[in-house]
Amino acid sequence: MVSIIVPVYNVERYLRECLDSVLAQTYQDWECIVVDDGSSDNSGSISDQYAGKDSRFHVIHKVNGGVSSARNLGLDVSNGEWIMFLDSDDEVLPDTLSDCVNVQNKNQTKIMFFHAELIDEDGKKMKDIETCKNIDSYNGKLYTKHILGGKVAPVIWGKLYHKSVIGENRFPLSVRIGEDYLFLVNTFFDKDNNISIIRKNLYRYRFNSNSISHKKNNGLEKDKEQFRHFFTEFSSRIFDLYDGYYQPELYLCKAGAVLEKLQFQGVFKHLNNEDIRILKECIPHLPKYRQDKITQIKTIINLPICVADAYLTFMDLLWTLNQFRISK
Repeated sequence: MVSIIVPVYNVERYLRECLDSVLAQTYQDWECIVVDDGSSDNSGSISDQYAGKDSRFHVIHKVNGGVSSARNLGLDVSNGEWIMFLDSDDEVLPDTLSDCVNVQNKNQTKIMFFHAELIDEDGKKMKDIETCKNIDSYNGKLYTKHILGGKVAPVIWGKLYHKSVIGENRFPLSVRIGEDYLFLVNTFFDKDNNISIIRKNLYRYRFNSNSISHKKNNGLEKDKEQFRHFFTEFSSRIFDLYDGYYQPELYLCKAGAVLEKLQFQGVFKHLNNEDIRILKECIPHLPKYRQDKITQIKTIINLPICVADAYLTFMDLLWTLNQFRISK
């Protein structure tokens, strides 16, 4: 059986489409655990309606604690041998589960990855999304390397996991940004499990301009700090493992943490001497395939701090403009 975990918070506009896409699955052996995380709109009652018409929907109402707490609760109560995460404003295609099960029966792997399509707020397709690299041989260690190196998007959707792969790993409760990243790295970094890649779109990911990941918010600086704390703790555990297998990527993440620190500072950026020291330390070790980051960091460390601040502010404004264009 597949346990589909759907965290829900104030998403009444899209929730029926999401749960209808679960009902439409051609593979029938599933349960859908809907965790209502203290919604103040009609999301809770909509969830109960689906449980009333199909016993495979299990609804849990809880006090608001964030998406990580909702997903963790879903994992704790799940009965399935397999786990799939579905965001409540997204959808799965009718053959998503059946395609995954068929590939698993053929390849006997414990992890299936599949691609997605980006849709706008009205459900219109915008573009295709590759959730992993289209290569012939893929495993947990290589996937971790790609996450750390920024070669794949660190998203928990677009995947079917055997419960044994996740084990006791859970989403960190102290962060609202990067929780998917941390969960995936902690799940896969020491795994050699083979991964099957289904080269077709089986997931519909909605661009929701109201989500945290699509907003700039000065108040989230604390969340970035928590994310860096978790990542630093993780890095200290694995930096010397696997004969340096992850080391270029970890240096990239260390440098990236400096740059991400600036992301939520608002309009004006504030580099300091310690930031520059870390960037200079990392630059000789960065993976060669990330020439974009190497070029960016070289530009920053070769400029006076005040000029580098202006450069980063300009780049941030370009990013914001691009997000505005996408949302339109």
